[in-house]
Amino acid sequence: MQIQKYTLLIADDEPAIRNGLCHTIDWEKLNIELVAMASDGNQALELIQKHSPNLTITDIKMPGMTGLDLIEKAKEQNSNTKFIILSGYDDFEFAQRALRSKAECYLLKPVNPKILIEEIQRICANISEQQKDHYQIQNDLSVAHTAKPILIQRFYSLLSQGEYHSEQEIFAASQNLSRPLISCPCCAVMFRFTLSDDKQSTFSTEYRGLFKTALRNVVDELAQEYCQNECFSDYGDDVGFLLSPVECITEFLNKVLATMQTICNISLSVGIGSVAENFLDVALSCRLAQEMAEYHIYDSKRRIFDAKELLSSKAVAPPHPPQNNRLAEAIVAFDESAIEQELNCFFKQIFYVEMPPPQYLKGMCSYLLNDTIKQVSELMQLSAPLPFSAGLSIDQNLNSVSQLFEAVKQAMLQLSHCCQNNKNFLPDVIVQAQTYIRENVCSRLRVDHVAENVHLSESYFVALFKKTVGITPHEFILNCKLEKAKELLLKTEISISEISDMLEYSDYRSFSRAFKKFSGYTPTNYRQTMTTNKKKG
Repeated sequence: MQIQKYTLLIADDEPAIRNGLCHTIDWEKLNIELVAMASDGNQALELIQKHSPNLTITDIKMPGMTGLDLIEKAKEQNSNTKFIILSGYDDFEFAQRALRSKAECYLLKPVNPKILIEEIQRICANISEQQKDHYQIQNDLSVAHTAKPILIQRFYSLLSQGEYHSEQEIFAASQNLSRPLISCPCCAVMFRFTLSDDKQSTFSTEYRGLFKTALRNVVDELAQEYCQNECFSDYGDDVGFLLSPVECITEFLNKVLATMQTICNISLSVGIGSVAENFLDVALSCRLAQEMAEYHIYDSKRRIFDAKELLSSKAVAPPHPPQNNRLAEAIVAFDESAIEQELNCFFKQIFYVEMPPPQYLKGMCSYLLNDTIKQVSELMQLSAPLPFSAGLSIDQNLNSVSQLFEAVKQAMLQLSHCCQNNKNFLPDVIVQAQTYIRENVCSRLRVDHVAENVHLSESYFVALFKKTVGITPHEFILNCKLEKAKELLLKTEISISEISDMLEYSDYRSFSRAFKKFSGYTPTNYRQTMTTNKKKG
């Protein structure tokens, strides 16, 4: 980074020399500001302390303090000014001492202005480079200081994801962390912000960041009494830590939750993973902590969910996905009461234990939605799914089981409404449209007329046709006309001009261009080539 302007001090006991240097050189043009002039060495030293000039031009022989003594005193006071020595003495001893004092250059009086300017420009260029190096070093130090926490969290994030495949690889990757690895055995915990519906809308990104910073500070402060901690995840509403030792984790977590409730008036839940006896076990502990954090969706006052407790009970295999034929029939019939009854039956079936894994619940609800869409489409004899997207996936941020079930119910009711809006279009409207186009291929077909024939708006018909067939209705019409043209060229002796008219083309040339683009032949070449091949066959 180049400084805005270089600064200069002139020190000489001869007024003529001082004034001559001041006025004979255009300092402004050199981007230099003359900040002061001194008539002796002591005054020069004071002015150097006051102004910290980038350059000082000094005479050697001055009252009170020589120029060489001035350089040495200024260096003792850590001045960075660059010295140019002017001397009326062509004396080797003076020159040698000047070089030892690290003066930038030694010029004899009377000085040649051109040479002085060249030396000044050289020194200014060096100052500029030094400034750049200084700022680069400072920037590198700042980046390194800022990057340390990022590098540490990235290391633990990769560790938590199982990206390292051996302990040797782990130790090698940890060499740049500037602090020891967390001790093993350790355990992963995952904090999750659990917000009521009224707070969810106000929990902006800004507030989320503030709360997460508060959580990390609370964990750091309380951990001094209990354990080591390293953050491995800070994404969305989740913040994950590795803790060691593991003996007092529950007591520690209760204190963290209570402190956050007190200072932030916000509730959290936390999942505890398995104990990692070594670093290669950390990924499993982190995955289980994430899964345990999902248990916050159960409407209870419980806030800590421990894998050791929840997974220690006798394993019960989850049931197969329940059949939902009656649910699809209720949706097509728009029977709201029957829909609710079938959903209640479904929810009862998937609760095969008191608290099934939350991901199982969400997965089963997603399966139900997709399978029901498929069965409804089959019941309505549709070749394409209904234009329905809401509820095809379950929002992963739902805060309770009741919210999850309500979302499924609303999705099914919306699907039922969609069915009602589509009942008038049976049987398959796309098949009807294609049949209509083929039967009227020799007419002046328009997309809006086809849509009207199958009782659809033009925009919806175009979208549904493209989604189902893969091309637009207009492209399908053109393809049908050109297929008809190929048939007429091969099976009849009707002239190409008459075929063009039959297929409602505006002129022969337009028809010929379209046909060549479609088949690779002109109509004439196509008739000749295919007829010849047929005879040879």
